[in-house]
Amino acid sequence: MPLAAIWLVGLLTTGPAAAAVIGQDEESLEEVIVTGSAMGVTAGGAQDRAFLRRLALEDQIPEPGTLTAEGLFSQFDLPVADHTPCSALFCLTAAGMPFETPAAKPGSHLVGLGFATALRDDTWQREAMNVVAVVDKSGSMAGEPLKRIRTALRSLARTLGARDQLSVVLYGRDTHVHLQPTRLTPIGRKQAVAGIDAIESGGSTYMEAGLRLGFELARSSAADFPGRTRVMLFTDEWPNVGDTSAAGFIGMAEAASRQGIGLTTIGVGVHFGSELATRVSNARGGNLFYLDDAKRARELFGAEFDTMATELAYDTLLRLTPEQGWQITGVYGVPDEQLVETAEGIRLPIATLFLSRRGGGVFVTLAPTRRQPAGDRLLSASFEYTPAFSLDGSQTAARQRTEARATRTIDEDNLPTLLLAAALIDEYEAIERLARQYHDDDDPREALATARGLLARLQEAREPRLAGEAELTGQFVRALRGLSAGAGRIEARLLGEWRVDRVRIEGATAKAWNVAAPGDLWSFGADGELVIGAGPGELLRTDYSTRRGRLFLDEPYRTRYEVRGSTLTVQTQYGRDSYEILRLRRVRP
Repeated sequence: MPLAAIWLVGLLTTGPAAAAVIGQDEESLEEVIVTGSAMGVTAGGAQDRAFLRRLALEDQIPEPGTLTAEGLFSQFDLPVADHTPCSALFCLTAAGMPFETPAAKPGSHLVGLGFATALRDDTWQREAMNVVAVVDKSGSMAGEPLKRIRTALRSLARTLGARDQLSVVLYGRDTHVHLQPTRLTPIGRKQAVAGIDAIESGGSTYMEAGLRLGFELARSSAADFPGRTRVMLFTDEWPNVGDTSAAGFIGMAEAASRQGIGLTTIGVGVHFGSELATRVSNARGGNLFYLDDAKRARELFGAEFDTMATELAYDTLLRLTPEQGWQITGVYGVPDEQLVETAEGIRLPIATLFLSRRGGGVFVTLAPTRRQPAGDRLLSASFEYTPAFSLDGSQTAARQRTEARATRTIDEDNLPTLLLAAALIDEYEAIERLARQYHDDDDPREALATARGLLARLQEAREPRLAGEAELTGQFVRALRGLSAGAGRIEARLLGEWRVDRVRIEGATAKAWNVAAPGDLWSFGADGELVIGAGPGELLRTDYSTRRGRLFLDEPYRTRYEVRGSTLTVQTQYGRDSYEILRLRRVRP
């Protein structure tokens, strides 16, 4: 049975333009054949909306830029179907319809772009995989985050077969190979699971050394391995030792990709440094996922592993050219920093395409200009790519090109997809808007009004597939209702004295504002007063309150906190990419 469609999902970071463990026995794991309904394609980058959902469940309001288009779209099947059989790896398809949201200009239209394919889901087989897991075992990973990673790795060890290979690198205060490359035979699987169960936390976050050793092990183990090699980085935060620049990690990832080694970043914990991981995973051969609970860990490294680790094409280029009388007002599904405006329209380079069982899409909004539209056409699109493999099994896959045009004539077959996509774009825009209103404008009441409006529109759509989105929005409504009524309360676990043990600073703005130093004493009073002192002197006296991981001070900064035993972590954001992160130890209750 040929796949019905393949569709593309890109990474959206800051704005527009901008399944269970496989139920098989040991022998059947040797040859994994994918069967069932449609499969799709996703682009490298962040692939999961779970991080946003976890924030909502904890009554936290996402920072601007937290929600990604591909994380939202990938929860749905959004196929833009073509009526002509496809005989290539990709065949570009397009369909349009009128587009109306609170943010859309009058007369706007929405165009969805999809990909048909000649691949067959009843004959496709994943290549043998050589997986190098690089695991952050620093102190911040203690408890639930590391437990989640062990669950994921155990699921992976059970999913991989005797033709596959698994190794584990641990990093914290030091870095070492915890599990040597091991073929997942029945005996090898038992050895791997025993090694996974023995992983314990401790130390600092020396990510640079961990990744370097991981890539070195990947290169050496790939030399005589007859299949694909992929490094998988598991972490919960920004690195705090060694080279902390994103460029250093991106350089390592891209250099390894040119040698056929990809990088998947797996985030855990609500303080996961998604900005760094998103930049790294958007390099060639990279993607990113978030583990919000053990169930998701079992799904991702069980039934979904075959597709999440399968690269289909590299160095892709999507060209979008509006027809006369139309201008592009938004592109959803790719990062704005990758979008290139030209005299003809827009160029969108995407580093890597991955196979997926879930669909997503690239969607373009257009508005009329003062020029008279030329006929029914809205947009011309072309797509170039270098296949990761050829359909006929040859070693060399030549660069390919496919084209499509979108018109204002509504294709009834594609209308349900476009209507769903329009609602999801409205959701993205509204959540981004309420995040700015709450964090940047310090206006929780206006953010609450935005959330209520979005909830009403999702409910009025009467679309069963949007029930989860309405539930998510309802969580934000409830959180903002409480935040609008008052800052919060005093948490008993904070009361008493804490001494600053470590200070980590990211970004120029944080450096300019930073006054904290190791040894400073923080005293949280039951009367809602925080006193910060250095030795015998007093640095700051301010009122404070808390709510679900947020620390509210008189200062206009965005501050989060987390208490684990006798350790308190306080993270203050001074700008979009500027942070001060403090670790404090309890002195007395």
